[in-house]
Amino acid sequence: MDFGQQAYLPWVLSEGQVLYRDVAYFHGPLSSYIHAFVFLVFGTGILQLALFNLALVAVATFLIFRLCDYFSDRLVATVICITFLTVFAFAYHMGFGSFNFIAPYIYDLTHGILLSIFTLFLFYRYLKAPRLRTLSGLGILLGLIFLTKVEVFLAAALALGGGLFIFWSQRRLSAKIFLLNATVFCGCTLLPILAFALYFSFSMPVSRAFFHILGQYLHAGDPTIRTMPYYQFTLGWMYLEENLKRIGMHSLVFFCLGGLLVYMNHILARSGNNTRRAGLLFGIFTAGALWFLTATIPWLEITRAFPVFLFITGFYLSIRIGREKRMVQTTKRRIIFLAWVVFALTLTFKAFYNLRLADLGFALAMPATLVMMFFFLHSLPRLAERVSGTAIALRCITLASALFFIAVIGLNGYFGYQNKVYPVGEGVDRIYDFQPMVRYPDGRMFSRGLIVTKALDILHTELKNEPYLLTMPDAMIFNYLLRKPFPSRDTLFSPLSMRVQDETEVLAQLQRAAPSFILLTHADYRWFGQRYFGIDYARSVMRWVKNDYVLIRQIGATPFAGREFGVQIWKLRTQ
Repeated sequence: MDFGQQAYLPWVLSEGQVLYRDVAYFHGPLSSYIHAFVFLVFGTGILQLALFNLALVAVATFLIFRLCDYFSDRLVATVICITFLTVFAFAYHMGFGSFNFIAPYIYDLTHGILLSIFTLFLFYRYLKAPRLRTLSGLGILLGLIFLTKVEVFLAAALALGGGLFIFWSQRRLSAKIFLLNATVFCGCTLLPILAFALYFSFSMPVSRAFFHILGQYLHAGDPTIRTMPYYQFTLGWMYLEENLKRIGMHSLVFFCLGGLLVYMNHILARSGNNTRRAGLLFGIFTAGALWFLTATIPWLEITRAFPVFLFITGFYLSIRIGREKRMVQTTKRRIIFLAWVVFALTLTFKAFYNLRLADLGFALAMPATLVMMFFFLHSLPRLAERVSGTAIALRCITLASALFFIAVIGLNGYFGYQNKVYPVGEGVDRIYDFQPMVRYPDGRMFSRGLIVTKALDILHTELKNEPYLLTMPDAMIFNYLLRKPFPSRDTLFSPLSMRVQDETEVLAQLQRAAPSFILLTHADYRWFGQRYFGIDYARSVMRWVKNDYVLIRQIGATPFAGREFGVQIWKLRTQ
């Protein structure tokens, strides 16, 4: 689901097509061209994408470890890295395999976040040794993030820009040096953007090149997109009252638990019982209690209150930094940590009232969760030590809780992946889906993998001498697996993509292309306000298909007529 575009785009780019000119896309160009380069060097294959992104995750894990080790110790850093890998990088929370960092529904999001981790690490190096070349690197990285996804860039720009401004202000730089640094930083930020604009200018007018690069930022404020049910639900405006109650309840629980743990640790310290043996016993008791309560704890919604704590922490750090009269090592640590908090908080804005680990939470909630894990494992015990002089029992309790949380999420993902046993595709393009004929909880039969495999077999024969295949509304995985490009620039025909295009122009392009075969694949877009292709939207496109093409095969249920999956193969009528 959703992954076809992420494999199709780099393939056609590696074959010589130009993004935006030959194939439409609504996000930045960086990820698509990086993967096109991977295909050129290592060959075309989904496995190549997975291995490349495994390498990126490995680098990001190392950088997270270094940052956390700088702020705390190796044990805390290790647990936080395991959290990143288990809960986010290889996430599998709700039956969809496209919300992880290895084969996500959109690489622009994960690459932007991974680049942001690299940027925050380089910012930490810059504060330790401020040099223009390091500042230039920060600018270039931010420019690369600009070319990924809008929400990640806004979070990174606010965190990095604010951090640099505070650092320069605290150092009391002269106006000349301040302006020089800002000019170097902003100039280097523009370099990757201008480089892509120059590349695209050889294939299209310069104004058009900039329009496509800036396209996602121009559409971000489109009110018709923001009012779609999916985005209302993601942000939390849908069921806002219920979401606010949950945020308040979760915040209260965290505050009470934190206070209770600190108080209990203090009582143990006063009685002289805050020892390693006591800590071990409390850790075991904590794990047992969580095991007993596992079914009642909403593990995937444990992040709901995180924006509240991030806001409080950011406010506190800002006050502490503002009171510093000179730049010392502690001030630098606070500035780095503030930048991370601002990045984490800003990234939650897209799901502020409904922040969960599921769905987009695999990315949007990741930095916030790592920050909160740091609070839980490091800051809370440090606070208890200031109050009581020791925090052995508290450290054991927090460590046991963190490891149990990781285990629950990890095992949930592990058992979920074990259900993916049915192969679709071959060789380096093999994907594993659910076993056919398994039933959904609501009684529907799950047969998507079987249907796709049968359709691929038929199309391999039918399209043997055909150069193109048109799939609608969102089935680019067929084009990629069959190595058949679209005959048109448009490749996605969802309600979202059709809203930002002129349907008349889209239809005219399709009529001019007039491919020999069209594949219609069932998709339900109820969360985007228009449920079925050709019925609730794109009616003129469906009329064209039925008038100019004849249905030759149907596998599975009739598309756009219910909830069951199915595909139809249509062939151009002969006069």
